[in-house]
Amino acid sequence: MATKKPVTTDPAQEDAAEKVATAPDPKEGWVEVFLHKDNNKYKKDLFVGINGKRYLVKRGEPVMVPPEVAEAIRNSQRQDVITMQTIEKFRKPVVVDQM
Repeated sequence: MATKKPVTTDPAQEDAAEKVATAPDPKEGWVEVFLHKDNNKYKKDLFVGINGKRYLVKRGEPVMVPPEVAEAIRNSQRQDVITMQTIEKFRKPVVVDQM
């Protein structure tokens, strides 16, 4: 004769079971980024720190990262472009005195 499992009517246990069943995938919403790699300045992996969490993003291959990490990388790249434009704008031409 088969035995029946006891049925729990505790709402706390039912809520906990429901939360586990509907827990979001921790990697859902992550985005793919690709950081180029060379043999000079851009050869090491990129460290990104956000709100006490640390990430090391591998260069030279596509990687999935949380959206906030992708945003930090985009902001950094955008700032690099702005910095280079500003440097070029204020760079004085070099005058060579010909004799």
